[in-house]
Amino acid sequence: MSGVEPYLRLDATVRRLRGSDGTPLALGGSPLRLLRLRPPADAVIDALAAGGNLDQVLAAVPPDRRRAASRLVDTLLQRALVHPVITSDSTRSLADVTIVIPVHDRAGPLRRLLLALGPLRERGITVVVVDDGSADGSGDVARAGAATVIRNERAVGPAAARNAGAALVTTPLLAFLDSDVVPNDGWLDTCLAHLDATGAARADLVAPRIIGLANPGRSAIERYEHVRSPLDLGTEPSLIAPLTKVAYVPAAAFVMRTDVFRSVGGFDAALHVGEDVDLLWRLHSAGSVMRYEPLAEVAHDHRTAPAALLRRRMQYGTSAGALDRRHPGLVPPAVLSPWSVLVWGLALLHPIGAVVGTGVAFVTAERLTTRLPQLSRGDARALALRGHLAAGEQIANAAARTWFPATIVGAIFSRRCRLLLAAGIVGQGWREHRRRRPALRLPVFLALRAGDDAAYGIGVWIGSVRTRTIGALLPKITNWPGRSKTDEDAMP
Repeated sequence: MSGVEPYLRLDATVRRLRGSDGTPLALGGSPLRLLRLRPPADAVIDALAAGGNLDQVLAAVPPDRRRAASRLVDTLLQRALVHPVITSDSTRSLADVTIVIPVHDRAGPLRRLLLALGPLRERGITVVVVDDGSADGSGDVARAGAATVIRNERAVGPAAARNAGAALVTTPLLAFLDSDVVPNDGWLDTCLAHLDATGAARADLVAPRIIGLANPGRSAIERYEHVRSPLDLGTEPSLIAPLTKVAYVPAAAFVMRTDVFRSVGGFDAALHVGEDVDLLWRLHSAGSVMRYEPLAEVAHDHRTAPAALLRRRMQYGTSAGALDRRHPGLVPPAVLSPWSVLVWGLALLHPIGAVVGTGVAFVTAERLTTRLPQLSRGDARALALRGHLAAGEQIANAAARTWFPATIVGAIFSRRCRLLLAAGIVGQGWREHRRRRPALRLPVFLALRAGDDAAYGIGVWIGSVRTRTIGALLPKITNWPGRSKTDEDAMP
């Protein structure tokens, strides 16, 4: 690290198991990985579970194995099974950073944001505001705030506006902030610490957590957004990569290397929605390391009017078709194994099919014990059955979300479609209500969630029609998780 020592921690999903021969195992991550822990890899995992910096982790293994243990930690960082937790109280000059803010008719929020950036301005940061055809004096607000201002006489969209601002950047680091956010204290220092890291902990892009600007008030929409905003990606750190638990982050706030941004050509100006997802996936394809750091927080003005919320959710959905055109297979409504498709397909076809599907589930659970002989038979069966249950949850959620237009039509004619839709709206909504514990009565939460998901699903269908592609409507079929050779690669 460059002046910052990271605290290393295991991903929250990692579980310790024992193999059929007593070998220590670790299971977890996104996508799911199974590691056989030969000595001293098991000691490294134990030390990481206890928490500590790299020196403390390496102290748990014999001196002659510490170089190999260090390589293992690097590999675990690269595979998102370990995360660097970095906090920084740095007061260094920020002359190496430029913040680009696109704005369109948001003079009030922009004034608030520029005021919040005052302490960073005192430390040398540069601010560029792109006035994207505003008619409310947003440009004047930016000039009064001593920002460098670019003026587009007509609105060209957030992607093109950010590109225009980035073209003026001469610093090695670049941050994007939307005009309706307010960063919390320390957010930038925490993000920069990841960019300053060395080795496998080094990142090219870091995104903070996007939280609500204020505590939820009396409005049901505010309280709903407080727990289910699509911008808030949760409290757990993660690598950012497609088809993982953090597949993207919003462009409302992130910090990155300027040369990395330019190496992929910046944002795609043809996209007015989903341009941030497209940029991140192109960066991932180019080999960039991107991290989500929830210890850094940026507050956002959530929508509080029902019509505005539903309209925005539908707009998000319309991006799926264009994203699938550019990144085939990366925007599926569900990721399922062939066996799970068979199990749930049989269950949905006929009452007898449900019995047969249950039998197939147990047969495939037994089959997994031969594919993963290092797992005990009980653990292998439990893993397979949990996979089938998780697949069922994905199908139910997709029925109420991405597939909603088709499911609602099917529900008119089919009792099983009605049951599937009820499972997605009521069953999965009830489970989410119990997990998130929002300050909302269950019926209100279910109604808002159903409208939210339906609006997004309608948007997906609109976007798919516009782009003449069905990839965003189809599940991705993948195989069972298998054994990873992480320990063998890193600890020869």
